[in-house]
Order: sequence, then C-alpha cells, then structure tokens
Amino acid sequence: MKTYLLSPRLSLVDEIADELVCEGPDFSGNLVVFPGKRPAHYLRKAVAARTGGAHLPPVILSMDEFVDRAFESVDERPKLDPLDAVALLYDIHCSMNQRIGGKDFSVLDSFFSVGLKLYHDLEELVIEQISPDRIRGISALAEETIPELSNQRIASLEFFYERFYKKIQQEGLSTRSVRYRTVAERLEETDTHNYIKIIFAGFFALTLSEKMIFRKLDKWENVSLYFQDGPYINEILSQLEVAPEKREAEEGFPSVGFMSSPDTHGQVFALADMIKPMRDKGGIDENIAVVLPSAGTLFPLLRHGLPDFNEREFNISIGYPLSRTPLFGFVRELMELITGAADGRIHIAEYLAFALHPYTKNIYFNGSAETTRIIFHAVEAYYAQRPSKSFITLDEIESDKNLVALIMKKLPEDLAHISETDARNHIREIHNKTLRPFFEILNVTDFSLKLVGLLSYVAGQSTAKLHPLFMPFCEAFIEALELIAKSRLGEKRFEERTGYFTLFTRYLMTRRAPFEGTPLRGLQALGILETRNIRFDRVFLLDANEDILPDTKREDSLIPGAARELLGLSTYRDRDRLAAYYFDVLIKGASDVNIFFVESSQREKSRFVEKILWETQQRKGSIKEDRAVRNLQYRVDLVNPDPATVCKSAEIAEFLRGLSYSASSIDTYLACPLKFYYRYALKLTEKEEAGEGIERSDIGIIVHRALADYFGQRLGRPLTERDINANEITERVKGIFEESYGGVPTGSGYLIMKQIQKRLADYLGNYLTPLLPEEMTMIEAEADMKAPFHDFRLRGRIDAAQKREGRIYILDYKTSANKSAYKIAFDKLDPYQRETWSAIGSMQLPVYRILYSHERKIERSCLNAMFLMLGMAKMNRDIELPLFHEEGGTSAADSVVIEEILLRLLKEITDPAVPFHPTPDKKKNCPICDFTAICGTQWVQR
Repeated sequence: MKTYLLSPRLSLVDEIADELVCEGPDFSGNLVVFPGKRPAHYLRKAVAARTGGAHLPPVILSMDEFVDRAFESVDERPKLDPLDAVALLYDIHCSMNQRIGGKDFSVLDSFFSVGLKLYHDLEELVIEQISPDRIRGISALAEETIPELSNQRIASLEFFYERFYKKIQQEGLSTRSVRYRTVAERLEETDTHNYIKIIFAGFFALTLSEKMIFRKLDKWENVSLYFQDGPYINEILSQLEVAPEKREAEEGFPSVGFMSSPDTHGQVFALADMIKPMRDKGGIDENIAVVLPSAGTLFPLLRHGLPDFNEREFNISIGYPLSRTPLFGFVRELMELITGAADGRIHIAEYLAFALHPYTKNIYFNGSAETTRIIFHAVEAYYAQRPSKSFITLDEIESDKNLVALIMKKLPEDLAHISETDARNHIREIHNKTLRPFFEILNVTDFSLKLVGLLSYVAGQSTAKLHPLFMPFCEAFIEALELIAKSRLGEKRFEERTGYFTLFTRYLMTRRAPFEGTPLRGLQALGILETRNIRFDRVFLLDANEDILPDTKREDSLIPGAARELLGLSTYRDRDRLAAYYFDVLIKGASDVNIFFVESSQREKSRFVEKILWETQQRKGSIKEDRAVRNLQYRVDLVNPDPATVCKSAEIAEFLRGLSYSASSIDTYLACPLKFYYRYALKLTEKEEAGEGIERSDIGIIVHRALADYFGQRLGRPLTERDINANEITERVKGIFEESYGGVPTGSGYLIMKQIQKRLADYLGNYLTPLLPEEMTMIEAEADMKAPFHDFRLRGRIDAAQKREGRIYILDYKTSANKSAYKIAFDKLDPYQRETWSAIGSMQLPVYRILYSHERKIERSCLNAMFLMLGMAKMNRDIELPLFHEEGGTSAADSVVIEEILLRLLKEITDPAVPFHPTPDKKKNCPICDFTAICGTQWVQR
C-alpha cells in the first residue's frame, strides 16, 4: 500500500485523477473511496476533462457506500432503519424493571428522543469494538469520577447492548456499525479484490473499525491512501503506523480578508457587494464557494446575497433542518388546532391561523386561488366583527348561513357565478382534506399516511408548489413520514392525539432537507462538511462565530464524558479537532478567502478565525486588528421626530361637519387631534382578531350586558331587597360566556368569568343594597340616544339611569379603578384658555346629560351623572364619581363652562384653519395608541 500526504494547496481530486489506471477510455477498474459523496462529482469531471470524450468512469463511493457494498458481498442481512431500532429499544425498555429515567420515558413519544441517542451510543460502541464486558467494568474503574445516576445509565446501556444486538441477530438484521465491524473482520472475503486500483482519499477522524480496514489494506499492493496535511494529521498517521510520501506545493498563503458585522444579514449584504462585481465580469464558476456553517443563513443568502442570480448560476449542497421550513410551521398550526380540540370543538383563533396560512388559503378553486383567499378572509372578518365564540365545530362553520352570506358579499363581480352551495362545498372539501382526518387516528402509520395525504393535497391543489424550494421540502417531509409509516413504530398507538404530534415533531427535529446539488456550474453554496476534500480558488465563509464554528458544545449522548474517555470514545475535543482540520485545509487550499462573522456583546469570532487573524498579523508585521478586520456598521438615525401636523382640506372639514359625535370621539380629539384624524376622518382601525381569548374590552362588554339584562327586567318600579339576587347575576354572566365563547371557558377564561361574577355580586350586595332605604327606581338600561347641539349632532349609548329621591342620575359603568382618567377638574377650567382643557378627563357624562335631556325632554339642571368604578377594591359609595359634587343637585356654573368648552371643541374640529396636531402629552397618550407606527412614536414609554 502506498500512502501520500498532500499539501492543502494541491487539489486532492486532480492528484487522484492523475493516478487512475485505464485501458483506453475505461476507468471502471478503479475504486475511489472518499469520506463523503460530493468529491465524486468533481472527480468525474476531472476524468472527463482528461479523456475529452466518452469513457467508463471509475467506481467512486463514500465510505458508507463502500462498507455497504463490501458487506453485502459476504452477508445478506438487510440494514435496520433507525426508526425500527428505536421501536426495538422501546420494547426492551418496557421490559426493564429499572427503566432509564424512571417514569419519565414510559410512553413512546417521550422515549423517542432518548431512543435515538441510545441507538447512536450503542452503534458507537459497536463500531469502536467495545464489548459489554468493558462497559460493565467502567463503574468499578471510575466510582469517584462518575456520579451514581450516570453509573445507572451505564448499567442500563449494558442491558440494552446485550439484548438489542442479540435481537437483531435473531431476526437476521444488520446495522451500520455491525456492517463496519463485519467488513473490518472479513475484508479479505469481500469483492474489493476485483479492482485493479483502490484509492482511499481525504480521511481524518477514523473509528477503530476503519483503522482495522486500513491496516488490512496495508498488505495490498494495489491500494493507495491519500491524506491532506493539516492540524493533528500526524496523530492519525501514527495510529495507522504509516509513513506517507509528501507532495508539496509552492509555498504561499491565501489572501485573507475579515469582515465583522452586527448581525447575519449584515454578512449577507457585504457578501452580495463582493460577488456582484465578479458576476458582472463573468468570473463566477464552480471554483468559488460560499460556505455556510449554519444552515439558518441559507435563506438570507438566497434572498439578499444572491437575489439576481438565476438557477443556473449557483448550486446548493447543504442539509437544511426540516424544523425550520414553512411546511413544518404549516403542520404545527394543524397540530395546535387538533390537539386543542375537545369533543370536536376547535379554538377559533387556531382555526384561523391554519385557514389563513398561505398553504391553506391559496388552495385552488376552479383553477384559481383568489376565491379561497376571499373566502377565508371573509371567515376571519365574520368572527372578528361579532361577539364570536371561542370554540366552534367544523360543521357549524360550514352551515352558518350568515357566514356564507358575508362570503357572497365579499366576492367580486367576476366571481358572481359562484353560488352559496359552491362556497359551502369548497370549505367542506378543504376541511375534509386537511382537518377532519386527524380527529380519528388509528396508529402511527395511519397518522403518518394522513400527513402524507395532507401534504400531497397541498402540493397538488395549491400555489405552494410555485415556491422554488417547496417541492424539495415536501419530498423530504413525505420521505420521512413514509419511513415512519413503514417502520415498526407504525403499529404503535397513543391514547391521546398529542402523542402522535409529539413523535412527529421530535423525529422531524432530527431530519434535514438534503439540497444535494450535483451540477458543477456556477457559485457553490455549501455546508462546511460538503467542502471536504475539494479545493476552491475563492472561499467566502459566513457565520465564523464561536457558537457555530466549531459547534461542539452539545454532548448528544447518554454516556457521560468521563466514561467516554475511559472507553476511548470520541469527545468534544475530538470534534473540535475535526472542525479545526477541515477548516484549516479549506482555508489554506484557497487563493483568496473572505471570512465573515458577527461581533457583539453576546457573540464573538471563532477561535479558528482568531488563529488565522494572528497568523495574518504576524505576516503583515502589525497586531492592530482594525487594519485587518473591516467593520460593517449600519447607519442608524436615532432622532425621534415629532409627528407631522395634518392640515384640513375643505372636503375633510365638510365631512366633519356632517358627523354625529360620540363622547368617545370627542375624548379622542381632546387627547390627540391627530389620533382623531386617523380614527374618525380616515376611518383607520386596528385589525380585529377573532378568538384570541378574553381581552379587557371583552370584559367591559360582558359587564355592561349582564347589568343591562339584570336591570332591564326591573325598570319603572322602586327597587327592593327582593330585587337583589346574586345568584341571578352570576347565572346571567355564565350564560353570556356560554353564548359568546361556546361554553363555559377553561383556564384563564374561567378565572375571568368567576371574577366578573364576584364583582357584580359585590356590586349588588355591598353597593346597591345599602342604598335601598332611599327610594330608587331604574328608569333606563342600555339606551341609544341622539341629540342636536347647536349646529352639531351628538349620539351615544347610556348604560343606565336611575331616580333617587326624585332626582335623576345618569350612570356609566367603568371596569377601571382609575378615577383620575375620567374626572373633570372644574376649578382649573377656563373656556377661553385652550391649555386648561387638559383638566378634562372625559366628556362622556356632559354629553350624556345633553342626550338624555333632549330624548326625555327633561331640563339639564334636573340631571346629574356619575361613573361607577366597578374595578375598585372595595364596593361601596366610594365607587361613585359624580360629574358635579354639589350636594343634592348640579352646578349651573360648571354646566355652562363644560358645555361652552364642548361647543368650542366641536367648532375647532370642523374649522379648516385649525390643523390636526399631535398630542401635547406623548407620555400619557402615545403608549396606548393604535397609530404609533404611523406617527413614529413607538419609542414613547410611560
């Protein structure tokens, strides 16, 4: 056997191509084995370039492919899939008296992740040829260094080791490690002898089984080993006991540039600025690599780094986590909806999240996705504009006539041919294909195949497939799901639907969409492992940060570190060495290198970058980092300008003169004229969300409705103690919740309901009952009223009105406890000094007096009004906040003042000469405003 050690500045592929033997154009007598698959594409191209015509290529395999081929020439046992292995391990786990993790992993979905780690550990023990006896002796050797719980894990590992491999032997199966070990023991019996020349190239980290294979190959004259020089390579050569012939290249160092940026997107933008001039000059080819140690940077690269490239100008070869794909988010929306369902009732917010997902709302109807989008946005509007239920059934959605009527109203004229039946059937069809199948699940196979059906439906019946990366993701998902369905896990069954979704999630977390790009044209976007054994002229390395390169902080093993060292298994130090080796070979093999990293208070550059930076500084004779590293900074304008004033046009002034003004609109203008402009002149409103739970505004609606219903049955007669019925108000609140939210709420909704019930019961018992010795009659409950006021029109809804001892009080219920937000400080008001009007908390009660006086033909001097602050801690007379505080009546002077201010406010609103200006008190008003994004005042805090 011949052994060679190549300088990283030499092309491993070219060196091998020059060594191949051939008979004319026939290279098939050569076997070349690399650690991975990608160098094969480059070697085939190199051979083709040398022959210049048709030829039979060499046999090129990855190490795994070589072992599989060699094994299958001497042993017929099929390979066990990891999913089947987990199923077998779970059965063994269930048979144990002392299980790993006790009761924590008693069900399959919780055991699954542990099962994968356990299988990986067992396979590592086999490939390193560690016997059960050595495992058994670990605890005795390291009683002080290994904690008791870890010793228990090691004991469990021995139990699994013996039973698992005995089981697969009985069933005539093999695993990856069993195959490696078998080939190492029986290499001479395999068909490997049939090749004229055998080359193993580019290896670094070797298992004991691989070392055994290489030692046996040492006696074969037709075998060559090629290594690339780099950190720690001498240790590998020493372990193999070989003395390689060195092949050197001309001395030299790559030109290295360093780019520091505040975030990932900064790296990508800087990369785009570098690549664009090269592309414009036609200098982009397969000898240029953009290396992505973190797959999360792939999409920023495609969106911003290569936005103008067509598909023939670049090639991707990287594994992208399925858990980061839009498809995973789509299935997660489905999971949350189904697992949150009870008795067929689903949460409306979760239903809308699923229905409005781009994959759902873009399902075709008669060849167009527009109709489905209109339908589901109409569904969203329908449940947002009504006091909708929190839970609902699919049948109720499909059969709701009012919903279908709204859908028909939303359809444009060119879709007028669609009937109500068509719309209803389309919704039902989508439900049948996407949601209904998952309410009944038989087992893991049934669940997996239903997900396959869902994804196939979306792929075939929606616009999803138009996205260039959808099909690779979808194919990877379906492949993973079919593996689950065909595995021994398929027959497993869960009592709860959540078990299936948990199993799916945990399995998909381990899977990647393999962008296995094969075209050797254009710029190469590669993962760090995909660069192994390939030399590039120019390298752009992104994400060169310590938490990514090397990414070795996670010890994904059940065997504790101390035990791994005693057993001779790889540790984080070995993975650090592996990363350092491939990084060094990649960088030193290039002519031009640009390294990008994020630098902030939370992140720092990789230790590998620090090493190269130090070497660069040594060659340049300067240790000043700012000369070697370019810092990318964003231009940030930290000025917070005031919102612009909006002038009134004649049209807007005319429009405003025709409005009917409510108290809330006047309060809005008083607080911020600009907010009034957005809300009432432009009619902008925050988008209402349906079914998102009970909000503060919902509490107010429930309280007002309950009190209106309660007192509505007691109008026109004096109240007595028999009218105070806490049970009745409690049941009324419960009934409102059932009507509005589809039943008695659970969780936080239930607590809110109980709180409202108690507050209203306290209102009746602790506030109203002590007043009953007075003669008290409820005369209004939830009354809509209108009234003219000089040249203007007012409108409003009065919560209640009551007569006490012959005087009328207008009541307004507030669920707040903050009196200062509504109080009017009359002693500070001057109608002719605009700046004093900030002493008005709310114009609500003055407006209500005007409305009531007009509607019921009663002099305003006979009317008082008050807020009842139901949010206060103690329910007594302190909850009252009267408009006027004079005992037994109203203040005529205060009434004149407030009505004069009201008139001036209305004139100001409609005066074209007075623009809409921003609030004078940003700290008070901006944090609670819906229009801060328009004004640019999101920065204001209380």
